[in-house]
Amino acid sequence: MKRRIRWIKPGQILVLAASCLFSCILFESGLYLQEKARLQEQREFEQWHGSWDAMTVDVPERDIELLKQDPMIESVGIVRTFDVLTSQVPVRCGQADQAFFKQARLRLKDGRYPENPGEALIESSMLDELKRSYILGQELKLELENEEIRYVTIVGIIDPYRSGWT
Repeated sequence: MKRRIRWIKPGQILVLAASCLFSCILFESGLYLQEKARLQEQREFEQWHGSWDAMTVDVPERDIELLKQDPMIESVGIVRTFDVLTSQVPVRCGQADQAFFKQARLRLKDGRYPENPGEALIESSMLDELKRSYILGQELKLELENEEIRYVTIVGIIDPYRSGWT
């Protein structure tokens, strides 16, 4: 029995080459779109959270001063957090300086950033949880851990900040 050798016809080579080229173009297009989406996500992240290069927790005051003196660091924003109760709802509060607000780029829905002692910025979701209105100027009672009670005046409302962190 004689074996027949099958030769690939020029038309078949052309179809095979076109298929390979089309597959490569699809693959490269997918990579391009993926990178484009990643860059867009990064831009949105920086708009929402600010352009953070580093973050630390519980930094001693002497180390904060060293950070401020470092020529490679543009600015040092400071926020200190603590837990309180408000209307029997646990709330994470914080005290921050102006550099923190500038770095964090919080989205104000209404009002302004706190400028004086006793002023507060609050997330809209926290107002919802506390069943409070979105009216600026209202007082909020904070019950601290040491049974101390403080009152703050709401001067600004922001979009939920914590929802952006993963």
